Amino acid sequence: MGPHRRHGRATAVAGDAVDAFEEAIVLVKLLSGGGAPVTFEGAHYQVHRIEPAPVAAPPVWTGSVGPKSLAATGRVADGWIPGHAADWLSERYRSSRPIIDEAAVAAGRDPGRSARSTTSRGASPIGRWPPPATRRAAGSAALPGSGWRS
Repeated sequence: MGPHRRHGRATAVAGDAVDAFEEAIVLVKLLSGGGAPVTFEGAHYQVHRIEPAPVAAPPVWTGSVGPKSLAATGRVADGWIPGHAADWLSERYRSSRPIIDEAAVAAGRDPGRSARSTTSRGASPIGRWPPPATRRAAGSAALPGSGWRS
């Protein structure tokens, strides 16, 4: 599909946007950490003989949700933060992880080296969360700004 127009400028459709997202991650990594000048001829980005920055780029994490962006995460990203407060027991996490891992393997990457993050519901390594002193009778947090009372 071709680009849509908004405010006189071309905008990418969803599939093209994910392709551009993946290309951008690759390009950021190529243009960091020193080395020889980079020439890159992608579908969305082109650079010619650009000297990489001498320092490495920070790890690139995504909050991908759809199958195409999850696969891009597996191929090129350093980590994944599941969206919509998905914890490691959630269906979103369980159905998304295999997409990321399979794409990583297909790209010749070790899926075990891809960092992942989850949210925590009701448990914390430092004890119960929210702390009992901040709980309402129903168990939800009563924090400042949300009707919290001491």
